[in-house]
Amino acid sequence: MVKASQERAGVYSESEKEYNRALSKRIAEATAGVTSAELARRLGVHEQSVYRWLRRDYVPSAVNIAKLCREFGLDANELLGVRGDG
Repeated sequence: MVKASQERAGVYSESEKEYNRALSKRIAEATAGVTSAELARRLGVHEQSVYRWLRRDYVPSAVNIAKLCREFGLDANELLGVRGDG
């Protein structure tokens, strides 16, 4: 996971910060109605991790992105905001 302190320290560019905000929003929308505790249980992670993802303190690892997609029937490209060239 990447810490938000890196973001505050200027490690992230503005576009990366915007991407992290958008990813957090997509995760929140995809898991709406599920408590942090329930989401953590379903994904097999600590509740603190979920809380940090939603607050943009951390970005979920690829493994946890895959777990989110599998658990909620999401397309990874959509969750990650990847658009095809058409």
